Amino acid sequence: MNYRIRASIILTAAFSLSAMSNGEKLSSIVEVAVLSSAGDGGEPRSGTNELSLQIIDPKTCYKSGDQICVSVNMANLSQPVTGFQAFIYYDPALLTYQPGQSCYSKNSPAGPITTNCPETGPFPSHIQSIATSEVPVPGSGDINLDGSILFPGGLPTSSDALLATLCFTVNPGNDGVVTSFEFRPIAQFASELSFQGTPLPTTLTNSIDFGIDQTPPTITCPADPLPDCLSDVPPVALDRAEFVSQGGVVDDTPAYCGGSLSVTVSLLSSLTTGDCQTGPVTISRTYRATDVAGNVADCTEIITVAQDNTPPDIDEVPPSLFLECDDEIPAPYADLAEAILGGLEVSDTCNMTLSLFQTLDESTCPRLIVRFYRVYDECNNFSGFKHVIVVDDNTAPDFSGSNTSDTVDSNCEATAELDITVHDNCGLTPAQVDAPIFGYSGLAVFGTPVVIESQIDSETILVHIEVPVSNLGGCPAVVSASVSATDTCGNPSTSSTYTATITDDIPPVINGLPVVGGAVDGLCERLVTFSATVDDNCCVNPDDVDVQVNGSGPATFDGSPIISKIQNGQNQVVVSGSILVSELTGCPASVEVIINAMDCCANPATQSQDSDDVVDDEDPSFTCPPDQNLFADAGTCTASGVVVGTPTVGDNCDDSVDVVSVRQGGGLLTDPYPVGVTTISWTATDDCGNESNCDQTITVASTNLVLATLQLPGVNLGVGSVQRCIRFIPRNGANCGDAVDVTVTFTGSPAMGTVSGPDLQIDCGVWTSICAKDEQHTLSDSSPLTTSGSGPVIYSATNVLVLRGGDTDNDNDVDINDVTLFLSQFGDLSNPNSSVCPWDGTPDSNFSLNGAVLSEDYQFLSDNWQQVASCCTGGGWPLLSGAPNSPIVELAELNVDSNVARIPATSVEVASLAPGLGESADLNTDGVIDVKDVELFESNWGLDGKLSRAMRETVRKSNAKNTGSVKP
Repeated sequence: MNYRIRASIILTAAFSLSAMSNGEKLSSIVEVAVLSSAGDGGEPRSGTNELSLQIIDPKTCYKSGDQICVSVNMANLSQPVTGFQAFIYYDPALLTYQPGQSCYSKNSPAGPITTNCPETGPFPSHIQSIATSEVPVPGSGDINLDGSILFPGGLPTSSDALLATLCFTVNPGNDGVVTSFEFRPIAQFASELSFQGTPLPTTLTNSIDFGIDQTPPTITCPADPLPDCLSDVPPVALDRAEFVSQGGVVDDTPAYCGGSLSVTVSLLSSLTTGDCQTGPVTISRTYRATDVAGNVADCTEIITVAQDNTPPDIDEVPPSLFLECDDEIPAPYADLAEAILGGLEVSDTCNMTLSLFQTLDESTCPRLIVRFYRVYDECNNFSGFKHVIVVDDNTAPDFSGSNTSDTVDSNCEATAELDITVHDNCGLTPAQVDAPIFGYSGLAVFGTPVVIESQIDSETILVHIEVPVSNLGGCPAVVSASVSATDTCGNPSTSSTYTATITDDIPPVINGLPVVGGAVDGLCERLVTFSATVDDNCCVNPDDVDVQVNGSGPATFDGSPIISKIQNGQNQVVVSGSILVSELTGCPASVEVIINAMDCCANPATQSQDSDDVVDDEDPSFTCPPDQNLFADAGTCTASGVVVGTPTVGDNCDDSVDVVSVRQGGGLLTDPYPVGVTTISWTATDDCGNESNCDQTITVASTNLVLATLQLPGVNLGVGSVQRCIRFIPRNGANCGDAVDVTVTFTGSPAMGTVSGPDLQIDCGVWTSICAKDEQHTLSDSSPLTTSGSGPVIYSATNVLVLRGGDTDNDNDVDINDVTLFLSQFGDLSNPNSSVCPWDGTPDSNFSLNGAVLSEDYQFLSDNWQQVASCCTGGGWPLLSGAPNSPIVELAELNVDSNVARIPATSVEVASLAPGLGESADLNTDGVIDVKDVELFESNWGLDGKLSRAMRETVRKSNAKNTGSVKP
């Protein structure tokens, strides 16, 4: 904890006594500096900062000479404090201050040590001793107190504490006056708590009020009684209420101290003299009354009881008793009331008591008992009487019991038990009972008998007999016992015989009997077995066990069953057997086994019956025909003439397994199969319903196969070969099908290629012709289609498809656009198709397929100039908006939805072409690519001019058409 030092000033008032008309005043102040810790420096807390005056062991009233001590306390502090001052007033006319008994609370080993100041005080520093100047003017009733912590090192306190103890004695006189101890005002100072010299708001609580009582109470004893008997003497009064109820009177003043009800009454002494048999008895009792202040007063009560020397008068005594047994003898009379109930008649003037004076007890059978009693009165006068009792026994012991029967347990063991009760009216002991005589009969093992004679009560003996019985070989086994007795007076009994019968009523149990059938093996045979045990707690024989085996169902049960019954000890017979079941022609066949048995005591077992089936659970062996993948017949979307095949089947029992096929969607297996997957579910079922299943699938592709031969005229591959992506389109009149891209290998000169079988598949349906085109290099060609073959029927192109080179922008003609690309690519390597199929749209002028754009490619343009393809829509190949990656912008000159003859372009403006393309082809730099640029190209490379001549001819014909004349 961090402390901060804070200097402050605290008042520890130094009082000087001066005579002033208004009492004492504080005339000087001493200021002392102290240290305080941070966090404990007077911060407000919850509380009321109370200074209180509390009387120690308070009473309502006090008498002259009593000591009264009052404590000065602080409590419920709202913050730490370092000092206090208290100005107290008492009435000096009533009380005298006792400085020697008064003190500040003990604050150090050197401080005042008295029983009144046992605690360690919180404020060890005081201006003057409490015994001197703290009482400024003797007799004034003023007391001034103070206290503070020591400097340095003292810490403030926030705990409740005793600050001082002030003691006083009560002055004589002043009877009935009420007073208290109070805090008094003194000039500018007040009784208060403070922190480092700063006063704190303080609650002041005066002591309770108390009174001065100098007058003792008054007490008058009850009037002296004269009872006739000692029993009539009233009891001692134990308190004021009992004293008043007996006629006593108590009173007290003043009323402030509680009056008569607050007075306590106690017995000081009690003295009894005299003997009522020889003279009167005198009892003297002295009582004391004490009030709240401790004042006392006494009174004495005298009680006299008269003389009595007359004994009680007995008029009738109890009659004599004649009994048979000692246990009938009554106990002596316990008191006078029991004697009176027994027939005594007696009287006296005062209370009486009974005592047994003497008893005479003679002989045994019979027995004489005489009891002498005295009856005393309260003064010890007595009269006597006697009571006669005669006891004589003439009855012999008797027996009770019964024959018993029991059965052996699961171990063939039992205990033959007999309980015979021997009774005598006057008592019996085990020594008076004769041991039993035993007898045994039956097929069994009898153990050593156990005889227990138990004393049930004084008159009864229980003879308990146990004989172990085991290993019954038949029923029943019998145990016999006889018992006799003589009582104490010599009366003999006649003997009695009882029997215990042991039998076996537990029937044998047939355990197990699982008939184990099951499935036949691969030879259609099953050996059915069974086994069981016949168990009994005592014995069972094989001849008493009967076994029946029955077979039923569509099968062969070979011969008689094999049955075995073996004795396994006296208690068990083991049963087992088997029967062969074969040649099942259906399911199930069943074997039933029934076992009956009885034990050696003829207890029948519950019949045990079990059966099990013999079945064939082996599925036929079954293999489906192989799955087939087919193509639709040309001209249709089905495959006909399909031979599905025959499954392979076999079975262990059934020589002719039933085979069923179900075609998906219904229909015969020989019916045509549609496009898609058709499942044929095959099921083989034997005579026992075992099934084997398999599925065969007939998958028909949604395509027809096409055989076609293609030619690339003018292309000489020599001994090499080249692969080209060829697009095929089937056609039915004006209806064109989906395009199919196929990679075709070309060889020879002219280059030839053939595509057939699965390599060329078109959508199934009716088609009359097929078109083909190398979209990077050639025009298209078409051929009629014919059908041929079976399984499947295929299309064949009737004619060779001739694909002429020169179309670089895939717009179905050879015109100025193709020439422009050729001029721009001349002398460069070719741009092969970047992927095998389909064509990726890269234009190329290498029509000869020799790897570079050279003069031989010029020949293709010359030979095929102004050629237009004709296949599908509008009389030509379906446009793909030119080549996707072509730099040439196609002129809008063809309506693909019309049959108007196409007019290929003969010139193109450089501005309409891709940047860079037109500049390389515009050799004369006139902004137009036309025949003039071709002529310059032919001249530059020494070519024969065939292309330019064809171009000029085209222009001439076009001009003539426009003017209506054609020049040669």
